[in-house]
Amino acid sequence: MTNSSSLILTLALVLPFTTWAQGEVQFNRSQSAIQIDRVFVLAGESNPCQGVEIDAQAVAEYAEVRLLSQYEILERKHLEMILKEQSLGMSGLVFEDQAVDAGCLQGSEGVVFCEVGCLAGQSMVKLKLVDCKESVQQWSAVGIDVKINAIFDRIEGKQALNQRLVETRGAAKDQMHSCGKNWTFDDYAYSTDQIGDRCWFAENLRTTMYADGSSIPEVTDNGTWSGLSTGARCNYDNDASNVATYGRLYNWHAATDAAGLCPSGWHVPTDDEWTALETYLGVNGHSGAEGTALKATSGWSTGNGTNDAGFSALPGGSRFYNGFFYNLGYNGYWWSSSPSGGDAWRRGLTNFDPDIYRNSSDPRNGFSVRCLRDAD
Repeated sequence: MTNSSSLILTLALVLPFTTWAQGEVQFNRSQSAIQIDRVFVLAGESNPCQGVEIDAQAVAEYAEVRLLSQYEILERKHLEMILKEQSLGMSGLVFEDQAVDAGCLQGSEGVVFCEVGCLAGQSMVKLKLVDCKESVQQWSAVGIDVKINAIFDRIEGKQALNQRLVETRGAAKDQMHSCGKNWTFDDYAYSTDQIGDRCWFAENLRTTMYADGSSIPEVTDNGTWSGLSTGARCNYDNDASNVATYGRLYNWHAATDAAGLCPSGWHVPTDDEWTALETYLGVNGHSGAEGTALKATSGWSTGNGTNDAGFSALPGGSRFYNGFFYNLGYNGYWWSSSPSGGDAWRRGLTNFDPDIYRNSSDPRNGFSVRCLRDAD
C-alpha cells in the first residue's frame, strides 16, 4: 500500500491547482443489511476533463487512506495482478462484475470502485461500494466540480451518523431519564423541565435530522417554501446565528412526519397535551397569566416572563407560508401535532399579553417545536 503521509502530501499539492470549486456531493445508500468490513479499492474508468491533474488511480490511492477509519483495506495490487492475468477490460460493467467475483475469491467483502469523468465540461468523481455477496451497490458518492476531500467528508459523515444512531438507540433503551437532566439528540444536549407530571424540552428544537436518521431538508427560497407539502426546516431569516438562541423553524409536515421530528421516546405534543399544560398552570396559581409563567425572564423585546414553569419560552418568530419571516424577538409560536381541518393547531406567546393563544394555522408555516416525553 502507498505510504499514507506521502500520498496525502502528493494530493495536497495536486488538488489546490485544479479548477474544481466546492460543490454539492450526492450520497446514496442501499437499504441492504449486509455488513461489510473488508474491501478492495480499485481504479475504474478515468476520463478527466482537460487540464484536470487527477485520475482514478490517484483517487483510489487517496481512498485507501480516507476509508481506513471505516474498513479494513486489503492490498489491491494482488487483485489488479489477477485481473490483468485474466486480460479483463478495465472499464464497464463486465470489469466490475469480474472484479467483484475476483475480490470475493481473495477474501474481500466488497469492492470500492473509483472513477473520474468529465460531464459537460465539469469534473466528476464517483465512488461506489459493491458487496461481494449479492453484488448490491451499498453506497455511492458523486461529486461534480468538488474537491475530492469533500466527497470523503460526506462518506465519513454518513457512516458516523449511522453509528451514532445505533449507539443512541441502544443507550436510550437502557436509559431511565430523570426529568431535569439533559437529553442528547443530533449531537446537542437539550435541557428538560418537569411541569406537573410531564417532562418537556426546556428549549426549542434545532435538529437537522429526523429520529430515524434521515435528513430534514433545509429550504431557504421563498417560492419553494410556499409550495411545500413535505417536511422542511429553516433558520429564522435564513441566518444560522439565530439557531443558538431560538432553535430552528419547521413546517407542520416536518412536525408530523412518520420519521419522527423528536427523538425516540419523545414527540411533538398534541393539541390536547398543550391544553393540559395550560390547565395545569391555571389551577396552580397562574390563571390568566399562563404565558407569563412559560416565558423566559429575558430575551423578549418587552414583556419578559417569570419562567415559573421552567419552560424558558423565547420569541423565535415565524416563517409564513409565503416564505417571509416575522416577529423575531416579539412573538413565539409552537406547533401541535393535531390537525384542524386543512390547517393545524399551534400555540403562541406575544410580548404584550400574559396569556397563551390557541389558533389554527396553515401547515406550510414555519414555527418552533418543543418535544414532550412520551407518557409512562
